Amino acid sequence: MKIKMLSRVTFLIQFYLFFITKQINKAEKLCLKRIAKNPSEQLSKTLLGHLYFKLKEYEKSTLQYKLLLEHAPSDFMNYYNLLRVLFRSGKYEELIQLGTKC
Repeated sequence: MKIKMLSRVTFLIQFYLFFITKQINKAEKLCLKRIAKNPSEQLSKTLLGHLYFKLKEYEKSTLQYKLLLEHAPSDFMNYYNLLRVLFRSGKYEELIQLGTKC
C-alpha cells in the first residue's frame, strides 16, 4: 500500500493552523510523522526546529538544526537558526565555535 504524503502547501497550512491555534502537540506530531515517512525531507525538520525554539525547548531545537546542517552544510539559514538557539540557551562557547565555521 502506497503511503500518501501531504503536499508541501497542505502540510504548511496544517502546521500553521495547528501552531496559531495553540495545538502544539498536533503541530509537532504532524512534523514527526512526515519526517518518519521521509527522513531526508528538510521542511519538516525546519518547522520542528522553529516550533521547539518558540517553546524554549532549546535542546530539541538544537538537534533539529544540527540534523539539517548534516544534510545541507552550506545552508546559511540553518547556521543562523542554530546560532540563535545557542545564544538563547546560553551556550556561548559552542556559539563561538560554530560562528567561526560560517
